[in-house]
Amino acid sequence: MVALVAGEVVDLKPSFNRCDSSLDQFRFVSRRAQGTTAWDPPPPAANDLWNKCVCRGTKLLTGMQVSDYEAGQQYDPPQESAQSEFRDFPQEFASWSYDWNGLGFWARNFNQMWGVANVMAALGVSDRCLDDGGRIGCEYVTHGDPTLVDEEGPVPIEEQVYPEPVTNRELHATGAHFMLGLNPFDGVIINEVPRLQKSSDVEWGMWKMYCDEYNNGHYSNLRYYLVATITERASRAIIRRAMNNVGVELGPWPGQEFSMDTAEGKAILGTPVGFPIGYLLQEHKAELGGNMHISKVRVFHSSAASQQPCYLFYVEQPRPAPGPSRQGTAAEMKDEGEGKNIVRRHILGSKL
Repeated sequence: MVALVAGEVVDLKPSFNRCDSSLDQFRFVSRRAQGTTAWDPPPPAANDLWNKCVCRGTKLLTGMQVSDYEAGQQYDPPQESAQSEFRDFPQEFASWSYDWNGLGFWARNFNQMWGVANVMAALGVSDRCLDDGGRIGCEYVTHGDPTLVDEEGPVPIEEQVYPEPVTNRELHATGAHFMLGLNPFDGVIINEVPRLQKSSDVEWGMWKMYCDEYNNGHYSNLRYYLVATITERASRAIIRRAMNNVGVELGPWPGQEFSMDTAEGKAILGTPVGFPIGYLLQEHKAELGGNMHISKVRVFHSSAASQQPCYLFYVEQPRPAPGPSRQGTAAEMKDEGEGKNIVRRHILGSKL
């Protein structure tokens, strides 16, 4: 499940073994504290953070390309499946008290506001929202309803409650929010909230809804995952070290390319703003028709005045997922395999 705390999303699913603990300190840093001015390189990531991100990225890459069972075995504790429990959208949003509305004109300006319209043009995909004659669905998703009113007037989100779908416990809305651009025609997803710890379930839910409406329920045409205006501290430190490693400065598009075969590529995928796409691909093999995976990433700064760093991940089309390497129950397989352990902004788009 996903817990939403203080305007942030915290992943409560089992984490990858020994890869995640040192990232906790970076989870609850406000965007205001991080600043939104032009790229001011932070100190490069220290070895501990770097190694944790490389570890996480490596495990995500493995999880994308092995069977669902083997991907589940990478979690701590191991699971028999990596498949996400959240599948029934839009009902899941209603059950968990999520609300969504279209973005205003300025918030959906991918040129002046986000500085990535030139990237979309280079990729040959739309750079405008559906409301402006383009192909991108622009949504503002919140945990809680910012427009809710009762007989006494507006109801603040922190006062809104809802029943937890499984236990019926009374839970409070948190105000956690996402800005997403979803292009089911050209295969692109855009997320405006890169500081969130994990947003793959929300992103998948919106992606599914748009593909159901505009692409006949075909989900596997996702080609690009764009993370724009990165302000999250750990991710910026990883960017600085990756660029230092290859002896270049952060520059405009097309920026610097890193293969997923490199430590730099793995570290970038393993950052708090990079790993949602890894989880999305790993946890939805069934809907995607097989093992989609990331092949490379480009790192560059936006064309907006802020010149904030951005990622563009390249998503490869699915290959049939292999079956489990062994047959039998999880307990039987554990006994047989003794000593052989298997080791905030995003853009999603598709191609018709």
